Amino acid sequence: MHVFGSRQELSGKLREARYVIDEVTLEVVYLAGRMQKPLLVEGPPGCGKTELAYAVAEAAGTVVERLQCYEGITEDKAIGNFDEALQKLFLETQGDRLSEDWDFIRSRLHSLDFFAEGPLLRALRYRDRPCVLLSIPLATRFSSISPRKQSRTIYAGGFPKEGGVVRSSASSIAAGSSLRQSIKSSVC
Repeated sequence: MHVFGSRQELSGKLREARYVIDEVTLEVVYLAGRMQKPLLVEGPPGCGKTELAYAVAEAAGTVVERLQCYEGITEDKAIGNFDEALQKLFLETQGDRLSEDWDFIRSRLHSLDFFAEGPLLRALRYRDRPCVLLSIPLATRFSSISPRKQSRTIYAGGFPKEGGVVRSSASSIAAGSSLRQSIKSSVC
């Protein structure tokens, strides 16, 4: 599934989203979507990485799922977890059927009906149009992430079937506008 039919279509939709984009970044975003590869955008804080993710989502007619990554993040925060209180309530309401329908009840308890989805699982479950998954590493004094150079991983146009990331780094970007200057792109 290709989210954008052409570079011109992507450019027009980004313009409609009030996002001005240079030709190099346009090409990188278009190719990442076309190849169904994630786009890793690196640059200093405030240079427009997150704004790019929201503009691409608006242009694609989809939503952004934000995954805040920090030291100590758990699977529960990223993927989700079972709502034990809801499972317990379900068991209490089904108490009279436990002996006769236990297999059905047990399988129902472990279904997505009782699962509180985290941003990663929500992003994977989009069917008709893939969402934009914005992975944000938060820099802390205990983190190995440099506060001068941060990155955002943007998954648009589907999640990669195989490895590989389209990488784009910006050395100088005006806040809230576009990736205007020195952008180097390569497929890793």
